Amino acid sequence: MKLKWLILFLLLPVLCKAQRQTIDSLANILSSLKDSSRIDCLNKLALEYYINALPESYINVQTDSAVSFATKAYDESEKIGYTKGVADALQNFGEIARDRSDYITAEKYFRQSVPLFEKLHAAERYSWANLTLGWSLHQQCKFSEAKLAYERAMLFCITADNKERQSMLLRLISYTYGVRGYNEKAFEYMLKAIRITFIIRDPRGVISSPENIAGTYKSAGDIENALLYYRIAAQNAKSVNNPVRYNRILGDMCVLQNQLDSAVYYYNLSDDFVSRMTTDTSIRKRFNSYKLERIGWIYFTQKKYEQALENFKSILPFFEKGNEKISVMRILGALGKCYQVQQNFTKSSPYAKRLLQMALETGARPFERDADELYWKIYDGLGKTDSAYKYNLKYTALKDSIMSDEYRRNIAVSEMKAQDEQQKVKIGLLQKDQQLSKEKLSLQQKEIKNESLLRNVLIAGIAVFILAAFFIFRYIVLKRKNEKQRLEQELKLQQLQTEKNKIEFQQQAAELEMQALRAQMNPHFIFNCLSSINRFILINKIDEASDYLTKFSRLIRMALHNSEKSLITLENELEALRLYLDLERLRFKNAFNYSITFINTIDINSVYIPPMLIQPFAENAIWHGLMHKKGTGNLEIQLCAEDKTLTCIIIDNGIGRNMAAALNSRSAEKNKSMGVEITTGRLALLNKSKNEAALFNIEDLMDEEGNGCGTKVILTMPYRDLTEVVV
Repeated sequence: MKLKWLILFLLLPVLCKAQRQTIDSLANILSSLKDSSRIDCLNKLALEYYINALPESYINVQTDSAVSFATKAYDESEKIGYTKGVADALQNFGEIARDRSDYITAEKYFRQSVPLFEKLHAAERYSWANLTLGWSLHQQCKFSEAKLAYERAMLFCITADNKERQSMLLRLISYTYGVRGYNEKAFEYMLKAIRITFIIRDPRGVISSPENIAGTYKSAGDIENALLYYRIAAQNAKSVNNPVRYNRILGDMCVLQNQLDSAVYYYNLSDDFVSRMTTDTSIRKRFNSYKLERIGWIYFTQKKYEQALENFKSILPFFEKGNEKISVMRILGALGKCYQVQQNFTKSSPYAKRLLQMALETGARPFERDADELYWKIYDGLGKTDSAYKYNLKYTALKDSIMSDEYRRNIAVSEMKAQDEQQKVKIGLLQKDQQLSKEKLSLQQKEIKNESLLRNVLIAGIAVFILAAFFIFRYIVLKRKNEKQRLEQELKLQQLQTEKNKIEFQQQAAELEMQALRAQMNPHFIFNCLSSINRFILINKIDEASDYLTKFSRLIRMALHNSEKSLITLENELEALRLYLDLERLRFKNAFNYSITFINTIDINSVYIPPMLIQPFAENAIWHGLMHKKGTGNLEIQLCAEDKTLTCIIIDNGIGRNMAAALNSRSAEKNKSMGVEITTGRLALLNKSKNEAALFNIEDLMDEEGNGCGTKVILTMPYRDLTEVVV
C-alpha cells in the first residue's frame, strides 16, 4: 500500500510537468488568437489550472490562476457579445466556488450559466451545468429544486446514452431522498446507479457505489457485509490512484471494527494527501473539516467530550459560511449531544433549538427527529416532565415514521444480500488471482546466480511440467471417458423412456465429447513448446529459454484452467492466443508479426465462447503459410460481435495453400494442423448440442498475377453474454 502511494508521489513531478507543458502550449498560442478563439483558449487555461488538474487526486491545483483566466475570458466575452465564452467562464467560477464549499456563490454562477447553455443548444454543457447546480442546491438543503435540476440533466444523459453521467445523477437523486429520511426511495435510486456502475466500471462510481452499499448494510446493522463493500470501495479507490478516498474509507472501516486509533491514523493520512497536493486553503479547509468531524465522533465514543466539542466548534463556522446546511445540522446535533451527555443543558438547548428550526425549514426529517430527542432528554434532565413527554411523543412518532420507511428498505436490502452471496464467490476468485499474481512477481524478482544453476532449474522445471501435464491430461481423459461410459450405460437401461429424455441424454454425451476434445488441446501445446525450450537449452541460449519457459508456464496454467470450462471470456481466449503467438514468434526468431483488432466495440469481459477455438487457425497460418515465406510475415486477427454472433477473421500473407501443398508434397495431409481437425470436431459437436450455427470458411488470397499471397479464415460462432452465463 505504502509503495503504491510512494510511486504516486514520485510521479507527481512528471504529472505536473505534463500539465505545465499543456499550459505552456496554450499560453504560447494565446497571443496569436483573437476574439472567440482567444476566449476559448482562456477558458481552457482556467480548466488546466483547476478542473483538469483536479479529477480525483488534487494534483497541482491553482485556483487563483484559474479564476484569473476565467475572469479575462468573461470580460472579453462581454465586450464582443460572445455568449459561449460567458457561459463557460460562469461555469468555471461556479465549479471553483463549489469545491471551495462556497455553495451560495456557486449557485449564483450556475443559475446564470444554465439558461445560457440552453439558449446555445449546448446539450452536454447544459446537462452538466444542471448537475452542478443541483449539488449546490442539495448542500443548501433545497432538495426539491435540486431534484428538478438533476432530472433536467438526466434528459440529455438518456438521449446520449451517457451511462457514467446517469449513474452519477441517480446517486445524487438518492441523496436528496436519503437526507430527508425517505430511505426506501433513496435505496431504489441508489440500486439503479449501482447496476449501471457494475457494468461500465466508471472511476467515480466504482468507489461511490460499493461505499453506498456499505452504508446501507451499516444502517441495517449488517456489519459483515458493510465491511465487505467498504473493502471493495477501498480497493477500487487504490486502483484509480485516489489516496484521499482510499484512506478515508479505511478509517470508516476501522470505526466499524472499533479500531479507533487506527481510524484516526487513516483520517489524518487522507488529510495529509490533500495538503501535499494542493495549495488552495479552502479545499484544504473543507477536507480538514470532514476529518475533524469524524475524529470528533471518535472522541465522543471514547467519552472525551471536551476534545470532541473542540473539534465540532472549530469546523462549524466553515460550514455556515458556505451555507452547507447538511453539514451544519450534523455539527449542531453533535454539539447538542456532547453537552447533553455532560448534563450541561443550558449550553445544549441553543444547539437543539437551531437544529430543530433548520430541520423544519428544510424538511430534513432525520435531523428533526434528532432535535426532538435532544429536547426530550434536556427537559427530562431539567425535571420538566410535561415538556419532556411532549418531545418524547414527537420523537417517537417521527422515529416510527422513518423506521417504517427503513423497514421497507431493509426488505430490499435483504433481497440484495441474497444476490450478494453469488458475488462473494467471484470476489474470492479475484482474491486468489491477486495472490497468484503476487507469487509470480516474487518468483520473477529472484535472480539466478550462474548459468549452470539456471540450466539445472530449467531442466527440472521441464521434467515437472512433463510429469504434471501427463498425469493431469490422463486424469482428465479417464474421467471424461468414465463419465461418457456411465451415461451410455444409463441410456441403454432407459430405452423405454420418452423420446424427449433420449434427446437430453444425447446432448449430454455430445457436451462430454466436446470437453474431451478440448482436453486434447493441452498436450498439443505442451509437447510443441517443450521441444522449443529443449532446443534453446541445447544451443545454450539461456535467456531465450528462460523467457520462453516463463510464457510457456503461464500458457499451460491457462490451458489447464480453461479446459475444465465449457465457456470462457473472450478476454481469456485472447490472452491465451497472444501468449501462443508470442511463443511462436520467439521460437521462429520474430519471423512474423501479428495484430489483434476489433472491427466494432466489444466488451471482451462480457462475451463468453468455448475455449481454444481461434488458436488452431492461427497455428495453421503460421506453420503452413508464414513459415515458408521469405521476409517478415504478417498475421492479422479481426474480431466483430453482432447479433449474439462472434466473427473472427484470420488473415496471413503467407505462400498460400497451393504452394504449401507443393512444398510438403506427400506429407501435406500428414502435417495438417491437429488443432484444426480437433476444432472442426468441436464445432460439429457444438452445432449438434446447441442447435446453433458455428462454422468456418477458408479463402485463398491471390495477387494481381493470380499467384497465392495468403489465406483468409472466417470463423463464426454464437456467444453467450455475461447475464446468460451468471444466471
